[in-house]
Amino acid sequence: MGGAMESTDILDIANDVPVVAKKIGINAVFMPKFNLAFYQNSVPVLLELAVVNNSDRDRHELTLTLSSSPPFIKIKSWHVDTIASGQKLNISDRGLQLDGALLGRLNESEVVQLSLVLMSDGESVAYYEQTIELLPRNQWSTNMLGQSLFHKADPATVVTAINPEAFFDATLNTMIAYVINTEGPVREDVLAKRIARAHGWARTGKRIRDRVYLLAEAQYPSTTEEVGEFFWPEESDTSEWPAFRYSENSSRPVDEIAMQELRALAKSVALKSESVDDRVTAMVWMIGIRRVTEDAKARFMDVLQQV
Repeated sequence: MGGAMESTDILDIANDVPVVAKKIGINAVFMPKFNLAFYQNSVPVLLELAVVNNSDRDRHELTLTLSSSPPFIKIKSWHVDTIASGQKLNISDRGLQLDGALLGRLNESEVVQLSLVLMSDGESVAYYEQTIELLPRNQWSTNMLGQSLFHKADPATVVTAINPEAFFDATLNTMIAYVINTEGPVREDVLAKRIARAHGWARTGKRIRDRVYLLAEAQYPSTTEEVGEFFWPEESDTSEWPAFRYSENSSRPVDEIAMQELRALAKSVALKSESVDDRVTAMVWMIGIRRVTEDAKARFMDVLQQV
């Protein structure tokens, strides 16, 4: 691409193009929802961009221009020197200047119309439109890919009385069932911690941890990972989890999320971006973490290799 050719990949698509497809087109993928938190943490709004030449002749000196209404994105243009017939040109320069002040002012959702126009010799040869939703500044946008909510369980709410001096199996079983059915798949030490806190203890002692583990192990399916053992709700299919659950009020530690649930998240972001870096960035902010440790990054990379 002018210098643009340094930031693009060209793929030969001739064998995959139907005979009836004889035009040049634009492929683009934008984040469907966006807010101030994403802007402040450099989450990209444009995830994929490509020009596809399905026509029967080479194209030269093309200009691709992006604009928005209202003007949330500063107008940006890319120059395409040449794209041969039957080729796809992937544009890796997807950095955009956004109106952060607009995001900071929003008190309610606003829809933005995005337009991409490809020009050749003064005339439009391809056009692409998409709307995205800008969310209020105080609304977290991690549910944009359809995830369900994660609720932190408080087992003290499901029993009438708790005796910190004694463990009654009936009470513990009720609390265990509540935590697993609310948070499961839940790591075994997190399960024990929830029950210990409900008893008023700041620390999770070995006695209660062992007792909780034995009771849970006798009734609930589990899976074992390097980070620990996870207990699942009864009759769960432990080979997969349907959708990632995001937390409205806090982040979720990566090592406390079962790989099956992380894999569901990885699959959803994979639909939005081909770039591994963009996928990791999206996963980080879906989960809500602010700092990515080496262990967390390794866990992300591991799950991305599975999708």
